[in-house]
Amino acid sequence: HRECERSHFAPVTTVIDVPVMNQLPILIRVVLVCCWFLAANAWAEQKDQTYYNYPTPQPLASEQANLLMSPRSSLEYFIEQAKAKEYANAAKVLHTGLLPEQANVETIAKQLYVLVDKQLMFDWEELSELPEAPITDSQSSVPRATRSFELDALMLNDRHVTIYLQRYQLPESERPVWLFAPQSVIKVSALYKKYQPSDLEKEIPSWAAQRYGYLPLWQWLTLPLLISISYVCARILKSFLIRLLRRCLRPSIYAYTPALHSPLQLLLTISLMKLLTGLILSLSGPILTITQATYTIGFILTIFWFFTRSFNMYVDKLQNRFILDDQGNQKELDTLDDVEHKSQLTYISVLRRTVIFVAVIITLYMLMGSFNLFQGFGSALITSVGVLSIVLGIAAQATLGNIIAGLQIAIAKPVRIGDALSYNNTWCYCEDITYTYLTLKVWDDRRIIVPLKEFISSSFENWSLKDSHLLQPLNIYVDFTIDIALLRAKFEELLNAHELFDERLKPSVHALENTERTLCVRFLCSAATPLDAWQLHCDMREALTRYIADLEGGRYLPRERELQIEPIRI
Repeated sequence: HRECERSHFAPVTTVIDVPVMNQLPILIRVVLVCCWFLAANAWAEQKDQTYYNYPTPQPLASEQANLLMSPRSSLEYFIEQAKAKEYANAAKVLHTGLLPEQANVETIAKQLYVLVDKQLMFDWEELSELPEAPITDSQSSVPRATRSFELDALMLNDRHVTIYLQRYQLPESERPVWLFAPQSVIKVSALYKKYQPSDLEKEIPSWAAQRYGYLPLWQWLTLPLLISISYVCARILKSFLIRLLRRCLRPSIYAYTPALHSPLQLLLTISLMKLLTGLILSLSGPILTITQATYTIGFILTIFWFFTRSFNMYVDKLQNRFILDDQGNQKELDTLDDVEHKSQLTYISVLRRTVIFVAVIITLYMLMGSFNLFQGFGSALITSVGVLSIVLGIAAQATLGNIIAGLQIAIAKPVRIGDALSYNNTWCYCEDITYTYLTLKVWDDRRIIVPLKEFISSSFENWSLKDSHLLQPLNIYVDFTIDIALLRAKFEELLNAHELFDERLKPSVHALENTERTLCVRFLCSAATPLDAWQLHCDMREALTRYIADLEGGRYLPRERELQIEPIRI
């Protein structure tokens, strides 16, 4: 190792001088020499990667260099000297290699101390006390030395400026020391200009500036007051805007604005709170991060809330054109007999849920992008996206299948809102189509909830796919001796006199089948809607049964006959 520190070629000379080498074949000797050379070169490169060889114009005394051997000791020395207002000594922890010659290093050290004390958020436990600051990465369990440590990052001109502590080998020191990186030091003045304390904070007395938790006492007292002021001012401003809208908008449009009062109130409160805290308070690192995150979440979620309410009101207005009658009352599903209206209702339902689903995805993306969640745990998430996709795919297989089935229903339109169906031998109407299930309204006001994947994969009867006209069969069992012509004439008379008969099919009577004791006669009833057809065939059954019972004293009602067998004489 000593030879490697002096020269890369010294170990080679040492190996060649070993007498044993002369006894080995020339090929093995060459291989051993190459191995020693590569090992020495790799060791030297690894040694150089533990620090930066970038000289600084500021000389360091030996006593100061001994206090800057680790990231924690360097930061402690900087804070101690800055608190004692010894900014000349604190500036020794700054690498000034990128600063111009006329720059005031003590002023920059003073500004950096304000940023470290009030804005930066870092964990002291993560600051290493060892000179090499060893870390363990995900690829290897063996700790390796590092030469750069990130304290925190601040926003400047929509970009993150990271404050680094880095290890440098300086000519005047025997060992490497940890200093604030030059690329961070050169940005201190611009960061201080943005994050410097407000004029109000500079006038705060010392007793009120004492910290309790992450905040000084005066900020703990001021924050609730600013929240109350923001809420009251937001209510006043909202009332003014509502009166203005009442004068500017038509009454038909203004009727939909009350649903937007709550989102508007929250949006104005957050906006005023952000404005007042920016003008009055100078929040410090952790609480600043929390408040900025709160403002961002509030803005994004409030805009999402405002958009969904506005969109739902617009869609409801479109939907009311098809489901409300002239008096403004909601129509029953069985009265929705227009095929075009059913298609429009289905499109509106699919449009509502598709737009809201896309809005949710965009909102989540904006939230993740605002907090840079793709960095840190986001990068780990992306690296394991393959496994995560498989797990989510298996877990959400049923949900994804239902969503795809919903798209299939929207495109192929085998069922629409308002269609009359026969599902599992149950007469019902399609009441709603959601993301994952379909709601069927039964004639007795029950609801059947069917997953879309199950519904689309099984067979069902759609009685109003083309139009709402329906034929309803009526089977009556009578005696064999009845005259079918009498039944046909009576059925035509009753059917033509009924108001629900739509005359699209002439009265039809057929002797359908016979059993051992009776004859089955089928009567076909034609009506405009399935509900009318059902009511019509019930009325026809009642009238025909009464007619057959009264015909010749009821002799044509189904009856059993007894056969009389005469005995055979032998």
